[in-house]
Amino acid sequence: MSDEPLPELFAEALALDEGGRRAFLADLAGRDPDLAAEVARLLAGAEAPSRLLDRAPWPIVAGAEELADDAADTALPERIGSYRILRELGRGGMGRVFLAEEETADFRRTIALKVIDRPAPDALRRFRDEVRILSSLEHPGIARFIQGGRAPDGTWFLALEYIAGEDLVTYVRRLALPLARRIELVLAVLEAVEFAHRRGVVHRDLKPGHLLVGPDGRPRLLDFGISKLLDPETHQSLAVTRTEARALTPAYASPEQFRGEPVTRASDIYSLGVVLYEILAGHRPFAAGGDSRVALERAVLGTDPEPPSQAARRAGGSPAAAASASRDAGPPERAVGRD
Repeated sequence: MSDEPLPELFAEALALDEGGRRAFLADLAGRDPDLAAEVARLLAGAEAPSRLLDRAPWPIVAGAEELADDAADTALPERIGSYRILRELGRGGMGRVFLAEEETADFRRTIALKVIDRPAPDALRRFRDEVRILSSLEHPGIARFIQGGRAPDGTWFLALEYIAGEDLVTYVRRLALPLARRIELVLAVLEAVEFAHRRGVVHRDLKPGHLLVGPDGRPRLLDFGISKLLDPETHQSLAVTRTEARALTPAYASPEQFRGEPVTRASDIYSLGVVLYEILAGHRPFAAGGDSRVALERAVLGTDPEPPSQAARRAGGSPAAAASASRDAGPPERAVGRD
């Protein structure tokens, strides 16, 4: 029987590439076949067609396994409040994300609509935290908050700017962008993160899937669903970290997150450093093929990666060549892989 709870096992498996997931599930099945089946079912549900909005926070909350059982039976609503539902974008343990259209007498606009299907008290608390945080973050580099609250029919919802784009790493690799352009994109992300930090908000789960580049070539920071406010005096998280169900993506998590310590602004900076390393070197700093999460944690806590310039030269002579080689070869075979 595994000592890790289902939400954390799912989050760990979700961060792996296809080969890593197979090895992970095989190892878990040897210890707990029923739990392995539950994780496999959640992974299958996570491969919904659209990934334009991040799925990470929702599948790791309680109730994900129940949602996996009856997701196919959930009817698509016609409207939620003043928003007409167009199609479903994704779903997780707490609710669903829809592509919707806001209709008024003067205009129409497409938005992303998050809704809570299972309004447990803890889920509502997290949802209200997200609404409160997003409403205070008005910045061109952060997906714009439009409205949040409760519809007349009792549905809790969050309306956000819809970003039709791709994640930062995929964007950089697809276009084989020169080094200067890569740095410009990361600086733009840093401006948005700094804006949030100055308002006492730490994201806690920065990774490529939360950094979408729109058609205009500007990156947008998404999903503050597991963000926390910081104490202005101590700069520490106001919420006590629950080590038994830590919300993190192992591939981009900071050392203090692995240790279950309170997060700070430094946690976000570390995660962005991993992203920067990845777009410069073509792979993440602690990407070891076949290693488990335990091995990744050990590497993060106890070793230093080689400089990205050296990693890039080994991959092809320059950051651009490294990214192109990584793209052409497909997802690398490593245990802690792609989102």
